[in-house]
Amino acid sequence: MTSQLQQAIQMMQSLSSVEQVELLKLLSGTVQQTHSLEEQNKHFWRSRSVDKLIQEQQPPIFVEPSSLTVDFWDSNESTDEFLTFLRQQRSIEPIETL
Repeated sequence: MTSQLQQAIQMMQSLSSVEQVELLKLLSGTVQQTHSLEEQNKHFWRSRSVDKLIQEQQPPIFVEPSSLTVDFWDSNESTDEFLTFLRQQRSIEPIETL
């Protein structure tokens, strides 16, 4: 047993029984959380084939690429107007923060 652990035990023994129970709960929760994170880390880094990942995650399969398009461009605005606006925005001096 290390001297640091012995000191911790001596300090714990000087606490009231209620404080000892609180300390044990805290330590138990910390150990459980650490164990949980270790398990999650192992799970994350385990090797799986692409087929296994597809089976687990079930991603949508897009047969028709046009189903992914979105009409967000304003038809009244030309590409040249947009590029002019973009150039203007890039030439504006940034606001200095205090």
